[in-house]
Amino acid sequence: MSVISLEEWRKKSVTTSSSKSQSPPNTQLETIGRKLTKAEIELEKKTTEALSGLCFIIWNAWTRPFSTRGTIARKYPELVGICASEGLITLKFDDVSWGKHWLATEDGIDYYKEIKNYDGIS
Repeated sequence: MSVISLEEWRKKSVTTSSSKSQSPPNTQLETIGRKLTKAEIELEKKTTEALSGLCFIIWNAWTRPFSTRGTIARKYPELVGICASEGLITLKFDDVSWGKHWLATEDGIDYYKEIKNYDGIS
């Protein structure tokens, strides 16, 4: 059995305690949470674009009613159709009167306000 002095032992313990790990970690830390697939990312992007488009139609019908044959109606017929089908915009003034300009309904305005609070839309 070999004996070392207290002074040598202290020097040795200081150098070993301040040294770096003998071996680096062999695995990388993973981020916590769910990682989205490419398909899920694409779906999220398309959903955000669709909601933005609906908001665009409702906003214009609410603030500047646009004609059934106007630029907005011609450029975005699918979005106008979806909004009309869902009752978010209408051509109806009252129970007996119809017009040529799209107007936002109360449901459309509520929907617009709700979607604008959604985190995915700026």
